[in-house]
Amino acid sequence: MKIAYVSDHDPYDIYPYSGSMYRILRSLETAGNTVHVYGELKKEDFPIARIKRAFFKRVFKQNYFYNRDPGRIRSLSTQLDAKLKGVDCDLIFAPATIPVSALKDPRPLVFWTDCTFAGMVDFYPDHSNLCALSIREGNAAEQYVLDRCALAIYSSEWAAETALKHYRVDPKKVHTVPYGANIDVTRTAAEIDSLIAARSMETIKFIFMGLDWERKGGDMALRVAEGMHRKGIPIELNIIGTVPPGDLPPYVKSHGFISKKADEGKRRIDQMMEEAHFLLLPSVAECCAVVLAEASSFGVPCITTNVGGITTAIKDHRNGFAFPLSAPPEVWVAKIEEIIASPEAYADLARKSFREYEERLNWQTAGEEVTKLLRTLA
Repeated sequence: MKIAYVSDHDPYDIYPYSGSMYRILRSLETAGNTVHVYGELKKEDFPIARIKRAFFKRVFKQNYFYNRDPGRIRSLSTQLDAKLKGVDCDLIFAPATIPVSALKDPRPLVFWTDCTFAGMVDFYPDHSNLCALSIREGNAAEQYVLDRCALAIYSSEWAAETALKHYRVDPKKVHTVPYGANIDVTRTAAEIDSLIAARSMETIKFIFMGLDWERKGGDMALRVAEGMHRKGIPIELNIIGTVPPGDLPPYVKSHGFISKKADEGKRRIDQMMEEAHFLLLPSVAECCAVVLAEASSFGVPCITTNVGGITTAIKDHRNGFAFPLSAPPEVWVAKIEEIIASPEAYADLARKSFREYEERLNWQTAGEEVTKLLRTLA
């Protein structure tokens, strides 16, 4: 199919949004579609939006969400309408809803994203304590694009459910296709077996990755590690992406931010992931953590929470376990103890984790699934 791929960012840049916009683009191309990109839109400054943001913050101690300001949305969509004029395509495809939330082009519109506006309100920090005006504007923009689109594709059942719960939308439009791992993967099942065999059970290694310490549940990761240590189990927790507050015990290693732009950074992360027995991700809010798919691609089971879109990626007993936010660290520790008590059971879970990557959590499969949906529009 001939696809006009639209974005307010440069989708060829592999770093924004953890690389998902780039991977979505490539997955569509790999599935055999002809894709032309229309992006890098001008980000105009809107003084009125800035005034509204300052007013609500100062007077009501509330937040005004600048990204959903109607003037900004109209500007982005108007730019796209101009770029798309005269373009020969079967459909318009967006990896996010904001740039197309006022689009006038009449051709079929499809988006593939990881959340809805309503699902984010009071879930993520930057969508919390919003003023009533921002909530009205955000919901109006989301309703417009749901009315306008031919297909609404989400990366998780959770995101799809928030669309059906909070907006008027034909359920036949709404579909779920999980994102893949935002890394290049050439590992085979035989190589995964070698990695698993090389993981000594004498010291259990965990890896925690995330830039937002609080939202990613960093404190809980430390408590789980402490619980393992108190049990007398030799452990090592490697923290990547952020520097935890306070002093750390000797079994916790903080590596700070490691850039994937440099080959050395990629090698360091790959090595720690290869050696890890588990990924710890006790997120308190999460739309779609691609690191879960990435861990599965290394045959690393994930111990995480069942919030947001996580349970689309992580299936209990298949590539890890997802606990309620209310579960204390003792529950996490008990499950990990149960798994590592039998090296055979651990190896089986690790192999199943890689199988989940091969069968579901990769971009080739995702691109093919989305392309099947797109062909229904033809």
